[in-house]
Amino acid sequence: MSENHREQFGEILYTLATGGGMSTVLEVALDLEVFSKLNGKSVSIDQASILWAMAPPSARALAQSLCFMGLLTYKEGQLANSPLAQTQLVEDAAIREMIHSACRRPQLTAEKIKERLLQPKPLNWYQMRDEGKAPEETDLPEDFYEALHELRIRWGEELATQYDFSKHQTLLDIGGASGGWCLGVRKKVSHLRCIVFDIAPACKVAEKKISEAGQQEYITTATGDFFSQDVLPDADVVLLANVLHDWTIEDDRRILHNVYQALPADGVILVKEFYVQDDWTGAGSAVPAGQALAVLGTEGQCGWQPTYGEMETLLQEQGFTQTERRHNLVLGKKA
Repeated sequence: MSENHREQFGEILYTLATGGGMSTVLEVALDLEVFSKLNGKSVSIDQASILWAMAPPSARALAQSLCFMGLLTYKEGQLANSPLAQTQLVEDAAIREMIHSACRRPQLTAEKIKERLLQPKPLNWYQMRDEGKAPEETDLPEDFYEALHELRIRWGEELATQYDFSKHQTLLDIGGASGGWCLGVRKKVSHLRCIVFDIAPACKVAEKKISEAGQQEYITTATGDFFSQDVLPDADVVLLANVLHDWTIEDDRRILHNVYQALPADGVILVKEFYVQDDWTGAGSAVPAGQALAVLGTEGQCGWQPTYGEMETLLQEQGFTQTERRHNLVLGKKA
């Protein structure tokens, strides 16, 4: 290996090693409202230091880190928000809060990751299912079902651009939590009726959100257990969004079998996940790797982060045909 290559590879590894530091810098920048204070502006370092209430050397160091991350631009002595920061961290409050929350997430510290890898605990949804615990008896946060509601609405809108719902009458969102996915889909597909299917505490939150949106006529809730096919409401298209990764592969086979049995002929299943590529790369996104750690539990009470190919295989095993992959989506049709 040449010295030039050795140095380049060392710099790549150094960049990976300092990723936690970059996350902390981003958290600080969000706390200091760096991007919102630059909204629509192009300023010098001295002007930035006044905006950010710090000395010019501090402003320079912070700006260099944020430029490295692609969040600020520096041209002809002027700092400005990059298009990424402007659209995602200034104009989009939901994305900004999600990123800020990710920066603060305690399970991403080194000690928490080691504990999760070496001494994993049963996931709390297994505690509810296998130990009969009520949600309030687990370590689920109070806002567990309501968290990310605005993002679910956004994701629902995006799903309606990925998949053509025009031929369907009823969408069943299994594990639908706050109902955000259905609210988002209906923004684009006004004829579609929707059912949010989840456990009682989640349906209570969904009913509140549906009422606030004035969608009670079109979106209803149903309480039940998706491990039992007898309770799944009738629908001609089913959505499983970030649900299957919470359970083991064997559990997923049961869930998918029940969905297959409940769907009519020509019914469609849509499985949304942050998929790992078949070669286990993230294709530029760290979300699948983060999700894989988030759903890690003890063996037999553990989630997993699927690849596109693995999900296609699971669907085909249960009889779904014409499986197809799109961005973070695998779909199948019941023959």
